[in-house]
Amino acid sequence: MSFTATITKQLVQADVTARQFRCPVQVVITAGTYPAGGILMGLAALYSIGVSSAVPNTSVQFSVANPPSGIVWAYNATTDKLQAFVPAGSGAQLAEFSGTINADVVDVEQSFNRY
Repeated sequence: MSFTATITKQLVQADVTARQFRCPVQVVITAGTYPAGGILMGLAALYSIGVSSAVPNTSVQFSVANPPSGIVWAYNATTDKLQAFVPAGSGAQLAEFSGTINADVVDVEQSFNRY
C-alpha cells in the first residue's frame, strides 16, 4: 500500500501584538508504509511567512480521526517532521511507529516569531 500525507492550510491567523504567526494545517494520512523519521512539515515555507527562523516556537498536534487511531503524534524540531509513536509494550515507553500505518487525520498548529 502506498503511504501519502496531504497537508492542507487552514485560515492564517497573525497575532500582531505578540508578533507571532500561527500556522494551522490538517494532515490527511492514507494507509500505507510509514516513512521512517516521519512526515516533513515545512509550514513556514507553506505559508510563505517571513520569519527569522523556520523552527516554530510551539507545535501542537493531535489525531482527530474517528475512531481514534491510537497513535501519539509528536513534532521533531531538529528534522521538521511529524512523527508517529505507539507504546512499545505494556508499561513501556513510546517508540516511533514502524510498518503499515492506518489512515488518520491530524490537526497541527505551529507558531513562529515574526522577527
